[in-house]
Amino acid sequence: MKKLTEEQLREMSEVMSNKGFLTKQEVSVLRDKFGYSYKTFKRELMESRIPFKSGNSVDVLLSFGVDVKCKRVELDEFDALGDWKLELFKNSKIRAKFECQECSMESSSRLGKMISRKFFIFEPICSDCINKVVANTDKWKKTNSEAQFIAQNRPEVKRKNRKAQLKRFEDPKERQKHSEASKKKWRDPEYREKMEKIAKEKWNDPEYARKVIQNSKNGGLKGVYKDLYYDSGYELAWLMIMDFEGRLSNVERANMYIVYKNTKEKTSHYYPDFILDDKYLVEVKGYGPWADRDNISRKNEAARLWCKSNDMRYRLVEFKDIGNHWYRKARNKHKELNNGEVKK
Repeated sequence: MKKLTEEQLREMSEVMSNKGFLTKQEVSVLRDKFGYSYKTFKRELMESRIPFKSGNSVDVLLSFGVDVKCKRVELDEFDALGDWKLELFKNSKIRAKFECQECSMESSSRLGKMISRKFFIFEPICSDCINKVVANTDKWKKTNSEAQFIAQNRPEVKRKNRKAQLKRFEDPKERQKHSEASKKKWRDPEYREKMEKIAKEKWNDPEYARKVIQNSKNGGLKGVYKDLYYDSGYELAWLMIMDFEGRLSNVERANMYIVYKNTKEKTSHYYPDFILDDKYLVEVKGYGPWADRDNISRKNEAARLWCKSNDMRYRLVEFKDIGNHWYRKARNKHKELNNGEVKK
């Protein structure tokens, strides 16, 4: 009976040194070189316990003493093989039996699937437990979040969602329902605290803060409302309130500046927004999270001192003084403006 020689075994060992097994092409080349029939060469490989790629991977397992019944193996026995098994069986449909390390239930999984997992690669854990455990990992949450972001921001998806939202909110009852639900949420201290925490965490990311600040500078509402220039949606909202109260004719743009010391103790110039009734110096503020509160306080103090010296009073108008209702109206009004004039 023809047997592999020591020299032939050494040559095969060199061929498979990097990957740990022989490919189908290598088996064919070596068989021809050594002058074996396929059946004899396969028998010799099995007897020499040389891993090789073939159409019947059960033969390889049997040659290494792994018991295969109904195309199933014990995971512990299979795991005892060399590292070469991961590449050789990455597409195998043979199933491995094991006790799940999470739920302790008997389970099985295809070898190829276990080897190609993104999480818990080749570990004895069933698919149900993988889903439960992985769903709570930061890596999975990040991957899932990124996938959802990409999917939800596809143009066709955004158009579809917008159309569905507009259709839904045609019903006054639906609008009222969502409005009340939103108000109820914000009355909950725990919800407000949670949203505040999320906002602070976002602003701790310098890149996020930079983008929002840049967008606010590039996309701020600027224009002219009834001959008065506005530099933000908050300023427009205040002008509209004055117009509603019949006091807009008493408003003028404050074309002046006040000298003050900034947070770096350097001389700076502060430009207030409006003058009302010739006696109020008005500053309209819609604070963003990026606002330098210390510098704003210095401006306010300088403005109060200036007003005291010029027989005027300083009035600071904040978002809480304007309210969501007027701010939304201002944004809608801004959309009507064209080249500084209201469309007729």
